[in-house]
Amino acid sequence: MTTPFSTVRFAYLLPFLCLILATACKPATDRATSMHRYFEEIRNNEALLTAFFSRMPKGGDLHNHFSGSVYGETYWNYLLRKKPWFDTVSLAYEYDSIKSINKKGNYKRYVYIQDIIKKGKLATLKQRILQQWSVKDYVPSDGPSHEHFFDSFGHLPSGGWHETGIGLRELKDRAKTEHVQYLELMLKGIPCGIIPAQADRYEKLLTLHQYSDTIKLKPVLDSILHDLRKQNLFACVTDFNTTLQSIHNEFVPDDDDVTIRYLTYVNRKTDPVKFFTDLLLAFEAAHSNPLIGGVNILSPEHGDVSMRDYRLHMYMFRYCHHVYPTVKYSMHAGELTLGLVKPEDLTFHIRDAVYIAGANRIGHGVDMAYEDNSGELLRYMHDHRVPIEINLWSNEFILNVKNNDHPITLYKQHNVPIVISTDDPGILRSNHVHQFVLLAKRYPEISYADIKTFIFNSIDYSFIKEKETKEKIRASAEAGINTFEEEVLKGKL
Repeated sequence: MTTPFSTVRFAYLLPFLCLILATACKPATDRATSMHRYFEEIRNNEALLTAFFSRMPKGGDLHNHFSGSVYGETYWNYLLRKKPWFDTVSLAYEYDSIKSINKKGNYKRYVYIQDIIKKGKLATLKQRILQQWSVKDYVPSDGPSHEHFFDSFGHLPSGGWHETGIGLRELKDRAKTEHVQYLELMLKGIPCGIIPAQADRYEKLLTLHQYSDTIKLKPVLDSILHDLRKQNLFACVTDFNTTLQSIHNEFVPDDDDVTIRYLTYVNRKTDPVKFFTDLLLAFEAAHSNPLIGGVNILSPEHGDVSMRDYRLHMYMFRYCHHVYPTVKYSMHAGELTLGLVKPEDLTFHIRDAVYIAGANRIGHGVDMAYEDNSGELLRYMHDHRVPIEINLWSNEFILNVKNNDHPITLYKQHNVPIVISTDDPGILRSNHVHQFVLLAKRYPEISYADIKTFIFNSIDYSFIKEKETKEKIRASAEAGINTFEEEVLKGKL
């Protein structure tokens, strides 16, 4: 039996091919091993970790609220430009004249900003303001940490679109400094004054079926949608999209350093008809605007209305998905812990967000260990590639969940895609670097290779609509990490 010439030639060349392949792969293998070794050497040194992650490209930040990401000092400077009057007890502020303030009561406590400056008390006032607007200098005796956090949002000055643009520019500049390539910001809900003509009737029907399913809810939701379309509800979306596009182009246009996209959102605290109306607006905006990657839901998950209407909200998301099948959405779900709510309320929020609402991503997911049949849920999230947005410092401050109490190890053991996010770095006085430092220090089972995977996950699971843009950002992150690793191993870091 003769051997084909081609087979003989391949057998002759095989050793040389193996040598070439081994030589080509060796530098990458050596670099990975060396990076792992270096990372393990520094992972218990916070200063070295901070320097390390400050320089390392970190991909995207997928879970952050615009209003809570801008630092208090920026809001303070905006407020000073308005020349307000301050209530020196409550720290409330008014822009009106003293005559208008007199009509509101407590006028004797209000002091004009120029008088505060003349008395040399501006620095003291600023310190008190920043403590009210953020977790700066917080101590537990000040009250429950979750209340302090959520109350902070209500004290922040609200500006117009121009001030939004200034804040966006600050966040983009900070992302560039931190070597973050992409920001996905929860920016605004869609303002609109239109309500269904039969709102009270719909309210009763939704309340009746709130623990039901989409089969019974669908006719009610169909009627509300039909009613709102007749009132030209989506004209509000057109106005919003036009303004957002203009502000984006003026303040934070796409470039090679940092790309910004947005999520719009709905508020859990509103009544069912208002919630559904806002949800339709949010889905329409995400459907029609390339800058809006998707939709989210926010406000404290443990609030009375949030808990009462949780499942109804999930069915509404499911309904909107059928109306807008291409729109993606992330879901604040499982931002709960034992003691904050009753034990039985910890068993279904992530499940409902995944199985009923069909969320594309889950934000926080802190109560996973308490969820009914959590193993099956985790396997589903792995199989269907539903990533978890991990916010370590936020979970520690708001829920007092950290170290081994945190379910990040559960998610990792089940190979659920993980991304590392900031949540509200302005209010929490934190940044993206801080999240990675906490990750490295607290979880030795998470390797340097895992962290790189998390970084690429933050791009791969982003809601960027343009394929070319996503590929460009990923390529930039890959090239940046390669350069970073070379510098580390050459001792230049």
